[in-house]
Amino acid sequence: MYLATLAIAVATPASAYQATITPPAISGGVGTLTMPGSGLTASVSATGLTSVVGGSTLGARGYVASDFTPGLASTTPAVDMLTNATNNCASGGTCSGLGTVTINFSQPVRNPILSLAGMGGEVHSWDKSNNVTAMSQLHDILTLTTPGVTLTDLSGGNLAVSGSQITANNNSTSYRCETRAQSDSPSIPLPSASATAECGSVRVNGTVTSVTFSVSALFTQTTASIPPDTHNSASGGATPNQDGFSIAVTVPEDFGDAPASYDQGKAARAVLSDVTLGSTVTEDSSTVANGTSSPNAGASALTDVGDDGVTLGPITSATTSYSTTVAIRGASKAGTVCGWIDFNKNGIFDNPSERACATFLAGATSATLTWSGISGLTTGNTYARFRVGYNATQTQSPIGASDAGEVEDYPLAISTAPTSISCTPGTTYALNQGGTHELLAVNTATGQSTVVTNFGTSIPNTDLNALGLTPGGSAVYVTQQHYTTVGGQSLVNVYRFTPATGTIQTVGTIAVSAADPNVVMGGVDPTTGIYWVGAFNQTLNTFEFYAFNTTTNTSLGLQFRTAFPNTATTNGDLAFDSSGRMFVVMSAGDGTAVNNRLVDFQPPLISSGATVTGQLIAKLQPYTVAVNGVAFGADGFLYTEANSGPNFAREIRKIDPATGAIIATMPLLNPDGTANADAADLGSCASPNSLSLQKNIAGRANAGDQFGLAITGNGISANNTAVTSGSTGGVQTAPSEVVGPILVIPGRTYTITEQGADGADLAGYASQYQCVDTLNGNAVVASGTGTTGPVLMPSTTNSGSNVVCTFTNTPLIAGLSLLKSAALTTDANNDGKAGVGDVIAFSFTVKNTGTAPLTNVSVVDQLAAPGGPAVSVTCPSTTLAPGATVVCASSPYTVTQADVDAGSVANSATASGTPPTGAPVVTPPSTTTTPSLVAPGLSLDKKVSVIKDSNADRVIDVGDTIQWTFTLRNIGNVTLRAVNVGDALLAEAGIAVVCPRTTLEPTESMTCASAPYTITQADANAGHVANTAVSRGTTPSASPVVSRPSRTLTRVGPEPRVATPGLGGFLAFTGVSSGLYAAALAGLLALLLGLLFVWLGRRPREVGRHPS
Repeated sequence: MYLATLAIAVATPASAYQATITPPAISGGVGTLTMPGSGLTASVSATGLTSVVGGSTLGARGYVASDFTPGLASTTPAVDMLTNATNNCASGGTCSGLGTVTINFSQPVRNPILSLAGMGGEVHSWDKSNNVTAMSQLHDILTLTTPGVTLTDLSGGNLAVSGSQITANNNSTSYRCETRAQSDSPSIPLPSASATAECGSVRVNGTVTSVTFSVSALFTQTTASIPPDTHNSASGGATPNQDGFSIAVTVPEDFGDAPASYDQGKAARAVLSDVTLGSTVTEDSSTVANGTSSPNAGASALTDVGDDGVTLGPITSATTSYSTTVAIRGASKAGTVCGWIDFNKNGIFDNPSERACATFLAGATSATLTWSGISGLTTGNTYARFRVGYNATQTQSPIGASDAGEVEDYPLAISTAPTSISCTPGTTYALNQGGTHELLAVNTATGQSTVVTNFGTSIPNTDLNALGLTPGGSAVYVTQQHYTTVGGQSLVNVYRFTPATGTIQTVGTIAVSAADPNVVMGGVDPTTGIYWVGAFNQTLNTFEFYAFNTTTNTSLGLQFRTAFPNTATTNGDLAFDSSGRMFVVMSAGDGTAVNNRLVDFQPPLISSGATVTGQLIAKLQPYTVAVNGVAFGADGFLYTEANSGPNFAREIRKIDPATGAIIATMPLLNPDGTANADAADLGSCASPNSLSLQKNIAGRANAGDQFGLAITGNGISANNTAVTSGSTGGVQTAPSEVVGPILVIPGRTYTITEQGADGADLAGYASQYQCVDTLNGNAVVASGTGTTGPVLMPSTTNSGSNVVCTFTNTPLIAGLSLLKSAALTTDANNDGKAGVGDVIAFSFTVKNTGTAPLTNVSVVDQLAAPGGPAVSVTCPSTTLAPGATVVCASSPYTVTQADVDAGSVANSATASGTPPTGAPVVTPPSTTTTPSLVAPGLSLDKKVSVIKDSNADRVIDVGDTIQWTFTLRNIGNVTLRAVNVGDALLAEAGIAVVCPRTTLEPTESMTCASAPYTITQADANAGHVANTAVSRGTTPSASPVVSRPSRTLTRVGPEPRVATPGLGGFLAFTGVSSGLYAAALAGLLALLLGLLFVWLGRRPREVGRHPS
């Protein structure tokens, strides 16, 4: 009978691991394997029919490298075991009760690996001729009896794991790993087994301090031609049933991942145990046994994705004391946790000056580490290391191995002390998406950056993006770039940095679509405080925009989408102006101009989730570069960032936002002056400057009139025109009727213009414009009249400017008024009345009462004279602006008799003027009346003109005739017409009074005469002819004028009389003797004198109107 042996080794697949390099110590039936560096021990013991028999190597029973995981060397030390399968074991089948194998670890170990070598053998009998007469193959079966753990087969050979048993795939096992051949001695040939020995690696899944297996054996007939065999004792000199095997043990390790300088040739590492930092620990990738350099070392210190036990708060150059709380999990007993921070950034952890430690009890979930007495910190990146374990001495060293626990390394940025964000020209901000996620202040003139703060390293899925700054820079928001699936939702964390305190907080989450792998856009609406992020949906080919309420720290969900091509480099960013207008850069960098575009979305932004299209503002050059960051500078320019430099170095471009033209390009530099290759976003707290132009239609001269608007200057040529439509008045607000808002540069002058559209003639309108800055209390920026004007944009401000210009058009209404006045410049009798020969001067006040300017202004006076116009009118100006007045004057006018006859000088005048469009406007007549003194008067003087003594008897008697004359005089100042004489006596007698004319001008007179009147008997009886006459006429106004009566009395009788002309009688003489002649003459004189007195007392009176 031949004795086979078994070897067991512990290892982790493709992992950094510890394996013994010295032979096991055998003492008291225990074989102890000691791990180098950490000193962890694995002590193998056995009971019953199984025992520890010595030490050897893993290759002592043949060696096949592929049987073992990881690739353990054949020289790996192992503990040799022997099982005497003599518990009444049959020649076939399973034989149990063969004892136990136990492996005890000096510390709890996670997932140890047992490597088994040479498990298997045979038992046979032979005759005196050395012929084999009976033979069976046998191999041990190890059945796991330790609760709470499981087994995993890592073998590439004949070893198998079935449930809790370690057994063989083929039960006909040889006793070597590399061959099925078997031999006893040269004289006794043995048939080969069907398979090699049970050789391979088995992982114990779980954390254990001890693992125990019960031992049994399985017997299998070697070949059908030879009966099976078993020997339960050594009687007859035969070897009893035995199976020898070897055990090797390896344990997994966790390494730090800080730069290699921090390991100082002795990598910080720990055997995976029950106690960890945080909830996870990884078996770091390496196939090197007992390595002294970390396979994960690197500048990012982010290789180990299981580092989750520490969240580092901000640390600044002013920090003198620093604390952090370390999460502990799985502590089954008391232990120690330590941390180191390379405060002086010298590339190693100075011990103990940069160390802080704390102890903990079993079951502890956290411990606080505090560093005090810190001084002299400088801004920049550094590293921190943390260790947890049960061995205080090992845990308190920043380098080397420990027998239990975990090592976690973190990048840490030392930022400046609590600070403020600058919103002034010359500064914008960039966010590094990886590493310690620094927020950089970037000089936009040079590209040089300085660290403001860092968001730390505890970022799920490592990257940050979507930088957004609040107005004034009071807070900075960023978002996890790649979502984490939690409870079926795709969530990204939202982080806030508060510069005034230097604190960084996780303030909430936003649920995004699972088709949005990257959140790349971010910005804060200054009007609402809402933080917006954007991500590209690769299924719908749309950018999706989500909102986050920074007051309640809650997500508002998807708000809207906009379509964009899906390319390998699709990227973009967003920003706001002070009015809440969202600007979005959507960039493919595929060389297509329209696929590198800046668009805007006008507030209020929709929240229905609909797909909308933004208005194109500019196409951003160069078209072959995908933009991943955008920010407005306080200088009014747009700054973009892209990984377009060598080796993906970031470049900053200064762009004219109105035209998309590149003004300057510069590299984005890290604080140490090296090229930055990590920035993912830009942001600022400055707002852009915008200019828009709208129309206020106060009225339309023609119903179909429309108006075109334009903004030009400084290269603006796109989206800079608009035309009104429809029939409504007032301010036109439809997007198609408004120019802009156009992004402009402070301090530059732009030109606004308007023109008529659809046949409108602006000459028929009063045009004026006014531009106000709505972000500065509607301060007036520009104003004027006319259809064009310059607009000088306000100088740079943090909040930007939003200048809104309005052209107001009022239809020009032609209006004119005339006020005529008259003044006597010559008044002969100073009576204030217009008398014949007086002179009147007329003046004409002409006023433009409309809104249209007037030309060819003139006055026409209707006052006429026989030869044409009586006066001419002269105006000093023939042009009148709206509201203007001109006073015109006439030539002098001399009052005529006709004027006085009319009672006044009354006449009217009209004024006219020509507007820019349409027919001339003419005023209603304006009339003046200068009154005259109207004083009609008529006098009559009736006289006897002829007495005819028909019978020559010198006696006025019956039959004689009398004729009268009537002298009429116009004693008034108006012309009298229809002048006539009325005499009742003559009228009764049918005797006419004949006048030479019927009209009398003032002062004119005429004498009328009657036909002869024959004295009647009645006259004789009366003794006289007495009659009275009056004269009559009419004024120009048809008023009657009657003179005073004029009366004559003519004596009729037998006495001779001497004729008394004018008295209607005569005296008759009785004779002509001389004696009597004197007496008669004296008597006649006395009589004439008496008659004179009588006549004086009774002379006819003039009758008529007298001047009043």
